[in-house]
Amino acid sequence: MMVMRKIGIGMINFDHMHARSYAGCFKQIGNCRLVGVADPDEKRGHQMAQAFSTQFMSPDDLLGDESVDAVCICSANSKHMDDVLAAAAAGKNVMVEKPIATTVREAKRIISKCRREGVLLQVAFVMRYSPIVAEVKKAIDSGSVGEILAMSGTNHGSMPGGWFIQKELSGGGALIDHTVHVADLMNWFVGARAKEVFALGGTRLHEGLGIEDAGFVLVKYDRAVGSIDPSWSRPAGYPTWGDVRMRIFGSKATLEIDGFSQTIGLTKRGDRLRLLGYGTNVDLYACLDLVESTLKGTQPRATGEDGLAALEIALAAYKSIAAKRPVKLPMAG
Repeated sequence: MMVMRKIGIGMINFDHMHARSYAGCFKQIGNCRLVGVADPDEKRGHQMAQAFSTQFMSPDDLLGDESVDAVCICSANSKHMDDVLAAAAAGKNVMVEKPIATTVREAKRIISKCRREGVLLQVAFVMRYSPIVAEVKKAIDSGSVGEILAMSGTNHGSMPGGWFIQKELSGGGALIDHTVHVADLMNWFVGARAKEVFALGGTRLHEGLGIEDAGFVLVKYDRAVGSIDPSWSRPAGYPTWGDVRMRIFGSKATLEIDGFSQTIGLTKRGDRLRLLGYGTNVDLYACLDLVESTLKGTQPRATGEDGLAALEIALAAYKSIAAKRPVKLPMAG
């Protein structure tokens, strides 16, 4: 009887709020093993290792462990490049939290290094794994929607604080945080990269924040246009990290997406509203993609090139706001 090999997974850094979810997902996957966690915050690292019944390790020890096949990187945005380069040099496949990086140059270095080392690079665009998003993509590819003429999308969440509002670590505020998910879906649906971006943005909702918390981004493709409304406009107790709602206007049909519709609202006495997901766990399916891609040697659903294409839209938005004019893509870097 042939026994399937278990894929060894390492967690690198728990800066990002989604890291705990990913670690829990890897523990649920039968054909993988969470080998260990590495975190520059040793106290947090030991806590996470204990919480997920694994071991705390130094980054060098984790990357040097031959039983580790792939790593999940959830460091602050500006640290992605160094973490991915180190993982790729060690021959480990990579899933990196979005955005892929904070500059075009960094993103290209990440992609180039992973390609040279022959390792897989996956960007955690988890909304690609939503069943309703997958059905929309299938409908578009089948031709039943016709030619895509226009798209609109929102991604509203609460202001996360911490390193997210420190530009040297995050690369920006709500625009870079919440534009890339919708931008990636637009690119995926159209099947092409954007050509031009115009944007507005600023601090409108949190006085004295020092970084933008709202914006509006217009995206032009060869034969379609799109709009993205990203913000940190939800109250602190808002039950999801965003809303990810979209409309796709085709020549034959119009489609609507509500990315968080598979939920049940629960409020316990004295507690805030919480949403309990009863449908597909998109984080779990993103983690499964990393495991299966590693097993089969196939490309993940969201690649480094996809990460760069979405990042360019967010970075062009910042450039457009500063210049008060549209910005052409691709950007140099």
